[in-house]
Amino acid sequence: MSTLTLRALLVVGSIGLGLNAAVAEAHQCVQVMILESPQRVHPGSQVSMVAGVVNCGGCPTPVELDAWLFDPGSNVRVHLGNEFLRLGMNDVRRVKLLLDIPATVAPGRYQLVLSGETSGGYTDAARARIKVVPRPHRDVRRLLMR
Repeated sequence: MSTLTLRALLVVGSIGLGLNAAVAEAHQCVQVMILESPQRVHPGSQVSMVAGVVNCGGCPTPVELDAWLFDPGSNVRVHLGNEFLRLGMNDVRRVKLLLDIPATVAPGRYQLVLSGETSGGYTDAARARIKVVPRPHRDVRRLLMR
């Protein structure tokens, strides 16, 4: 076999592998939705949210769900929690996530971001508005006087 023939086979083989890799990645697809989420939270609290997850690909796939607080003004992200699951073909699920709001989060308006990523790197995200409000301070003396 000549070197020209060998090089031609290598080029054709690598093109074929590249096309097959793209086809394999096309089978992994996930769609995430925020079905229920709190509108107001306090720093240092735990809250829950309900996510909808759809496997829109052609094969079973593992998915990692992550929840974040995002401040668009300062581009700060705060991780709230995550969940791992495996979806079958054409599987649709509701997932309840427990979110830990750090005590160090400043009060303000944020976006609650839910991202879903497959093992192949395909990512989808959903967003909802959320407000972090300070805990009300109770006047202990006034309560004791009652």
